[in-house]
Parts: sequence; C-alpha cells; structure tokens
Amino acid sequence: MQFRQQALAKLQSPEELDLPVRFARPQGWLALSVTVVVMAAASVWAVTGSVASTVGAPAILTHGQGSYILQSPVAGQVTAVLAKQGERLPA
Repeated sequence: MQFRQQALAKLQSPEELDLPVRFARPQGWLALSVTVVVMAAASVWAVTGSVASTVGAPAILTHGQGSYILQSPVAGQVTAVLAKQGERLPA
C-alpha cells in the first residue's frame, strides 16, 4: 500500500495536542440547549398541566306537556351539574 507523504508525516508528528478538544460549534450548543429547555418545559407541563374543556351532554327536559330527549354529538362523562332542581334555564 502506498500512502501520501503528508499523511505519513502527520502520523509521525501529531499537531495541536495541547489544544482542548472542540466537541461542537456554538450554534450546535445553542440548538442543543434550546431543545433541552423545550423538552423540560413540555415534560413539566405533561405532569402538572391540564386542558379544560366544556362539552354538552345528553339530558331530558320535562314540562307539563311531556319530555324531550337531548343528545350531544360527542361522548363524555358528566363531572358536574350546574343547574339546581326547579331552576328555570334559558332555551
């Protein structure tokens, strides 16, 4: 095998051994730090955050002439009933 003289010379006398190793450019460190901060914020929000939503639910309205059945287009679970018994609600 033949090697270039320049490559052989570099192997015999390594240069810049006293300089610190450079792992990444500053732009790389910036991108890495922004990614870490965003991931940490997303992780904290995933554990402690919540998403509030209000959904209409099926119900039965009654009055003197009979009853009506109301249905919601989406499924869900009733977590609170805000109307009191006997309270009049706007249509």
